[in-house]
Amino acid sequence: MGRFQANKRGYGFVVTGDGDYFISAKDARIAMDGDLVEVSPLHGSQGKRLSGRILRVVERAHSSLVGTVHMYDGYATLEPFDPKHDRFVLISPNALGAAKDGDAVVAGIIAYPSHYEELLVGVSELLDLHDARDRRMEMLIASHGLHTTFDEAVLAQAEQAILDVDSALEQSDRVDLRDRFIFTIDPWDAKDFDDAISIEDADEGCLRLGVHIADVSHYVPWDSPIDREARTRGCSVYLADRVLPMLPPRLSDDLCSLAPGQDRLAFTVELLVDKRGEVLQYDFHPSVIRSSARLDYDQVQAFYQGADLPVDIDSPRLREALVRLRALARARFKRRLARGGIDLDNPELKLHLDEDGQVLEIIQRRRTDATGAIEEAMIMANEAVATFLESRLESMVYRIHEIPDRDRMEALVPLLQHLGYDCKGVAAANPKAIQRVLEHAQGRPEQDFVQARVLRSLKRAQYSNHNRGHYGLASDCYTHFTSPIRRYPDLMVHRLLRAALAGFYDQDGRYSSRLAQRSPLYGEPSLKGLRSMGMELEALCSRSSTCERVAQDASLDSVQLKLCQHLVGRLGESFHGIVSGISNQGMQVLIDQGIRGLVPMDALGDEYFEVDDLGLSLTGEDSRRSWRVGQSLDLVLKEVDLHALEIRFALAGRKEDRR
Repeated sequence: MGRFQANKRGYGFVVTGDGDYFISAKDARIAMDGDLVEVSPLHGSQGKRLSGRILRVVERAHSSLVGTVHMYDGYATLEPFDPKHDRFVLISPNALGAAKDGDAVVAGIIAYPSHYEELLVGVSELLDLHDARDRRMEMLIASHGLHTTFDEAVLAQAEQAILDVDSALEQSDRVDLRDRFIFTIDPWDAKDFDDAISIEDADEGCLRLGVHIADVSHYVPWDSPIDREARTRGCSVYLADRVLPMLPPRLSDDLCSLAPGQDRLAFTVELLVDKRGEVLQYDFHPSVIRSSARLDYDQVQAFYQGADLPVDIDSPRLREALVRLRALARARFKRRLARGGIDLDNPELKLHLDEDGQVLEIIQRRRTDATGAIEEAMIMANEAVATFLESRLESMVYRIHEIPDRDRMEALVPLLQHLGYDCKGVAAANPKAIQRVLEHAQGRPEQDFVQARVLRSLKRAQYSNHNRGHYGLASDCYTHFTSPIRRYPDLMVHRLLRAALAGFYDQDGRYSSRLAQRSPLYGEPSLKGLRSMGMELEALCSRSSTCERVAQDASLDSVQLKLCQHLVGRLGESFHGIVSGISNQGMQVLIDQGIRGLVPMDALGDEYFEVDDLGLSLTGEDSRRSWRVGQSLDLVLKEVDLHALEIRFALAGRKEDRR
């Protein structure tokens, strides 16, 4: 049993604990992308690829589709926006409503596909996209089921929120840290600043690191309108041209944003760390802070490389703090790798757009000393909170990353051996062996290919109310605490931490109404409804994991859409790239600035091309021409498919490409 992953070309894969089963287009007919299905293995599979047949659909993943109506003589069809649903979809004549040819609609599924019947839908909502600046982006948002507006009740509650520092400091556990030198480091285009840093020397050569996180739970009681909306959204969604926030702007961009020079309520993690990066002591308390400076990653990285800080924020205290922070981060990173952490430094594409949403610049972001400094500080804070709460709570919200399945790691070994890599320990999922492979790949032509294959072999991190450790970080106990503005699990952890500090739990870690009512903080908004929230932790963790996957998919799709729109006017232009992967579709290529595309099989010539068992090379049956992963290519942009979100190239120099 597993989830069906549909391909734009009709076939797909079922991802199971026993491996990924290839499903032909014929056998995939009854299933839709994301469905939970029961699969039967097929014997006689070619090569080492597992093949299967879907026996039945256990659970449907979709109840509606977004697409465009097309009218024909006597009937209407829906063209789904998501290319993974690229199948014939019939609109019921009794459920067309006011929709006309060309309208964008949301259509509820009336009857799912079978071996004998087509997918049948009915129009449930007309999408008013006629005045949209980017119609395709609006349809992408709708197809992922993302929320673009807040209900009146949510906005009204947010507008009623006020910053009352004096009342907050009357609480027995809140500490005034406004005299502490605190600063933020974020992307240059960030609007919400939910984490801030302070760092100073302590006794015996140690450092005192403060991680100060926006106290969102103070403004968002459990089961309030804002809380219910945040639960539904699960997280903020960062698209190429906009942010769809989890919380209304009054909170995310104002009261909860740790803007410089402004008093803000925070939740502080104090860490005493030695020069080797070992955390000797930790402490937690709600606080009031005032950030002294707002920096972005580019400014900090330039400083680390010898440039001056901007005049308006430069100070000896800031320079000293940044130097300490980098030294600590480097020690922590080295320590994390030594204990078995894995460094998957995958580049991230960031698009700089103009006012009309057109691409001005494509930026490929990798880890730097600046980003690494904040990352390591957040990891330390998250580990400290998780460790503290695990021994005090019967049930908690963990961020888990489970050990990879052995069969997946064993399947990776032949590929790495073919590339000449040392594979000792890889099959057993030894993290140090995997890190050795990643380090060996750095700077080599196949680096992108190897990182992608390693990542595909690992499990996906998720949220759980049971601790199973975090394999990638080599952490026995981990949670998410540091981004409550944009992640709902962090908001839950804030409530749990506040309650644990206030003594709401008995010696067995169970919530106790008797103990809670004794606390002077019993009426604090962040502590209301804890019993109800605690009873739903398992379901909330599962939903948060699902929302995270949807948000990530939508983000990647939005970037790809903007790239496609950017390149659609550049057909015929020449590019240089490398082969980053090979499949039965053709060659995946990586061109300048991290743009990915495809050289399809039919662009290689009129012959049969064979893919080797490891997916490393492609060879023409007649000509014996071959290509391999990591090979450099001169390419011509041939087609941009805005529906499938595919960028397709041809090899430069072929006669038909010169015309």
